[in-house]
Amino acid sequence: MHIYTGYGFCIHSEISIPELTASSGEPDITVCIGKISAAQKQTADSAQHFLGYLERAGTALIEEGRQITIEPETGADESLLRSTITGPAMSIILRQRGFLVLHASSIAIGNEAVAFIGGSGWGKSTLASAFHAQGHNILTEDVTAIKIGTSRPIVIPSFPQLRLWKEAAISLGHDVNYLPPIEPNSQKLLYQFSHGFQQTPLPLKQIYVLAKGVEHKIDQLSPQDAFAALICHTRGANLLKSPAFVTSHLHQCANLISNAESYRFTRKPGLEELARLVKMIEDNVVKELNIDTNTLKLNSV
Repeated sequence: MHIYTGYGFCIHSEISIPELTASSGEPDITVCIGKISAAQKQTADSAQHFLGYLERAGTALIEEGRQITIEPETGADESLLRSTITGPAMSIILRQRGFLVLHASSIAIGNEAVAFIGGSGWGKSTLASAFHAQGHNILTEDVTAIKIGTSRPIVIPSFPQLRLWKEAAISLGHDVNYLPPIEPNSQKLLYQFSHGFQQTPLPLKQIYVLAKGVEHKIDQLSPQDAFAALICHTRGANLLKSPAFVTSHLHQCANLISNAESYRFTRKPGLEELARLVKMIEDNVVKELNIDTNTLKLNSV
């Protein structure tokens, strides 16, 4: 059994998941590879006993925020199974445990978390990696778990990796010859880093909804537009459809927009001005937090 940590939980897995950080301890979450019985399939629901299928990977049974059982497709590549576990399956586990889980990447600026939300291919990981290159810590990539219900929403660190398009990796100065694809035939590469990972949770200060346009600009969102963006970009929102999950989700989104600033971050296409985009966000955070620029990378020291 392989033992890891991720999202603050001890994860025991029958499959090696080197993307996660090696750890020790009693399991909070267990990952099993094996047959899912007919009885288990019959008792599955859209809540605490979720059954789902991912093409080329297999069928996954995700139960009570504690166990992931994957019945692989014949010949399924192990890297695809790992991607399924750390992505879609972990999103469901975290939702079952009561977290709001966004399709977002998040970074540390000062002692605050800043999240970039958007769909696949919108540049979340590229932008987070650009901040990392400028000395900011990374909290999460693609799957962002937020604890709601405390005085402020709290972002839970995931694990130290980013998934980058080849062109973005080259633009950020990475040697792509040493970055493996995230799965067979994928154009995205896996960048794992040992420094610059934010290991302690941070309060979420600002959310940036990514958009594409003809100029770079930051506009504050109305509460209504921010709420709609959170609903749209919640992981697994269309899968966990029980009344309890739907109600909880709506309350969590409403709580978040009441306790974090929300903006639309519009960017021109291209990778040439990543440093400028970082500076735009830094300047906006400085203005909102009323802090000195020397404290921006406090968590990276």
